[in-house]
Parts: sequence; C-alpha cells; structure tokens
Amino acid sequence: MAPSRHIAHLSLPLFGHVYPTLNFAGELVRRGHRVTYGTSRAFAAQVERIGARLLAYPEAMAEQAAFTGVEVVTTVAATTMEMRFYEQSLLLVEDLAEQFAGDTPDLICTDPIMFGAATVLGRRWGVPVVVTHLHFAFCTGYDWRPDRLRRSFAGQDLTELVDLATRLDVLNDKYEVPADQPAATEELVLSFLPPRFQPHRELFGPNHQFVGPALEGQSYVGQWSPPGDDRPLLLISLGSMVRERPEFTQLCVDAFAELDWHVVLTTGGTEPNRSFPPNFEVHQWVPLRSVLEHASVCLNNAGMGAVMSSVYHHTPLVLVPGLIDHEAVADRAVAMGVARCLGERDLTPELLRRAVLQVEADEAVHAAVRAMRAEIVEAGGAGRAADLVEQRLAPAHPPRFP
Repeated sequence: MAPSRHIAHLSLPLFGHVYPTLNFAGELVRRGHRVTYGTSRAFAAQVERIGARLLAYPEAMAEQAAFTGVEVVTTVAATTMEMRFYEQSLLLVEDLAEQFAGDTPDLICTDPIMFGAATVLGRRWGVPVVVTHLHFAFCTGYDWRPDRLRRSFAGQDLTELVDLATRLDVLNDKYEVPADQPAATEELVLSFLPPRFQPHRELFGPNHQFVGPALEGQSYVGQWSPPGDDRPLLLISLGSMVRERPEFTQLCVDAFAELDWHVVLTTGGTEPNRSFPPNFEVHQWVPLRSVLEHASVCLNNAGMGAVMSSVYHHTPLVLVPGLIDHEAVADRAVAMGVARCLGERDLTPELLRRAVLQVEADEAVHAAVRAMRAEIVEAGGAGRAADLVEQRLAPAHPPRFP
C-alpha cells in the first residue's frame, strides 16, 4: 500500500462535476489518503459521506455555478457561467490558499475550470496538478471548445463576452497561467471516459489516461425500490442543469400514460403543479444508480454522467439533447450504437413512444451497450485513477508545470 498522502480535489460545484468525482475521491480515502475536496457548501453532506474534508468555496465563487435567476439554462448561460467562475477562482485564489494553511497538499486534482487557480497553488507549493475531464477531453491536437464558443454565441451581442474574455486574459497574465491552459499540460490527465467514446483519441499523448467513469462507490446511490411488478421501467431524467419544463413533461405524459410501463420522472429540483397518470412516479431527484439497476430504457438529455451510468447498468438510451455539449454526447452515443437521438424541435408523443419501444426491443442496441460496458469495466474507473495518482506521487516522478 502506498504511504498516506494529502490530495486536494478542486471541482466545479455542479452535480455533473461533483458526483462523478466523489467516487474517485472516496477511493483515495479508502486507501488511507487524506482528501480535501473543494466545492460549494451545498455538497457538504456528500463530501462528508466519503470521508473527505470539505474545502468550501467562497460565496462569490459558489454563486456563479448556481444559475441563480436563470429560468432556462442555455449553452450561452453555461459558457458564461464557466468563464465567470474561472475569473472568481483566480480573484479569490488567496482565500483558497488560506484554507490549506499549515497543511498543503502533495498533489492537486482539478476540474479544467479550476485549472488557473490550481496552477497558481501547485506552482507555489511545488506539487503536481492533475487535470480531470468528465466531458470530452481536449489537447493541443484536438480542442472542441472554440467551435462550441462560436456556435453558442452566433448572432449574440458579444459585448459581455469580449469584456469577460479581456478580464480573463489580464488575470492569466498576472498569474502566468498559459494561454492554452489545460490543453497543453504535460502533466498526468485523467479522463473519466472509456477510450473509444473520446473523439480523436489517437491525437492524445500518453499523459492522457482514459480511465472510464468512476461508478463504483456511494455516488448516485440512495433509497429507492421498484414497484415489484414485472412491467418494464422507463427513467425520464433531463439531468441536473435542466429544470422541469411543462411542455416536455406533457409530451411524456401523452407518450407513456397508456403504456403498460412504470415511468419514473425527475423534475430537476422543481415541484410540478399538476397531476400525473397512475403509472407515473414523480420525484424532484432520484438516486440514479438505484433506479438504473431496474430500468429498461433511460430517456435523457444526453448528460455524460447519465449516459455512462445507463450503459454501466445495461440500460439503452433515448436522447433528446438541449445544449450544444449534449448534442456532442448524443452524437457519440449514437455512433457507439447505445442510443437513439431525437430532435427536440419536431418531437411528438408518437415519436417518443416509438423510439423507447424500438430501443428496448433492439438486440443490436443491447449488444452495443454490453460492448461499451465491458470497455468501461476494463478501463478501471476510480481504482485505475487512484492507481495513477499514487504512481504520480512516487518519488521517481518530479512534478511538471505548464
């Protein structure tokens, strides 16, 4: 067993970034390491549950990721939030450093959005900075972010974006953070995707390790039981960033009310003001893994976490992406054969119902799910990621800085 070390993990305080890395952090704790996990106080209970110490982000940082006052989360809103959060993380980097006073870490794992602050702290303390990708990874040979930026802001007033980008350039210069940021790092990079799911995998260097999603552990697990009959089960979840949308909820009711399936519908943290058919079970949130263990099909907005978790639990998907990032995930899932994708604009109850029934009955889709699940298991997940971090901490590997 490797000697106990202190590892910091700096996350973006959103469900889709915290939950997929808590199992990794929990595995490090299980091996005897001390983990300080950076996120907002909203996730304090989850951090405590895995045995890590909470590094609570200052409120000025945490509120950027809360989408306060945003009715509909668009790609523009998500992109702007990430840039503002990055800005605040550098403006408040001394506040973050103070929380490690007298107990600096031996290694920092960081979400790409926290790379600036992590670089400043890692350089100051002389410790390696390991980037963790939960979405598609990027490098100098392949970077999807500029295209996302162009598509997101096409036809938009760019005044705020230009002003924000200018402020970020000033901060990056002040703290000597590389202009291309984590794309050019020569340090260890952990991508929590199976290798074949990553576009242009051949363009990534050996420092980029594709360990698959970290699904074994306490994240996504909770108290939930199926109804106890033999009906197929459909999980409908639009993810953690999308609030309940009445028009889409009505589509689902019209599509599945008369179907002899049990339907579990999540509303993204809101309480819908309506009644539902008797075959519908409605929750603001559900423990994803506990439901997927029994699901026949998952209807989702193509969030990466839901796609990976569904495949791991042998569940094919019907995807209705709403954001540009989700469109990219849906395209990849369809290419891998594990999902069908429907366009939101032309969606009807009949199309929705037919897609769910076809996916559930399609043996080719189930075979593709089994093949991708085998790759997820082989990639190693949290255990493989922890192995690589422990190897990186070995004395023979001095830290490299961008």
